[in-house]
Amino acid sequence: MARVYKRRGVTWYIEYYCQGIQIREKVGCQKDGITERMAKEALKVRMGDMAKGKFDIDKTKTYPKFSKLIQEYLEWSKANKRDRKSVV
Repeated sequence: MARVYKRRGVTWYIEYYCQGIQIREKVGCQKDGITERMAKEALKVRMGDMAKGKFDIDKTKTYPKFSKLIQEYLEWSKANKRDRKSVV
C-alpha cells in the first residue's frame, strides 16, 4: 500500500512499505512549487526503484549520532541559558 498526502495543508509526503517497514518521505512544499501530481510521480519513481531492486532501505534511514546531538545541545545551552551561580 502506498499513498500521497499533505500535512498542515502545505507539505506533500509519500508513504509506502518496504520489506514490511513503513516509510514516510517529505517531497516538498506547495510554496516551492511542488504539486500533488509531482508527489505522485515521486511515489511512482520510488515504487519503480523497489521493483527493480535498486532501493536500499538503509540509505533512507539516517540518524544523527548521539555524541553530535550532545555537542550541539551543549553549545546551545551555553549561548542561551544563564549560569546557575548568577541566578542566586
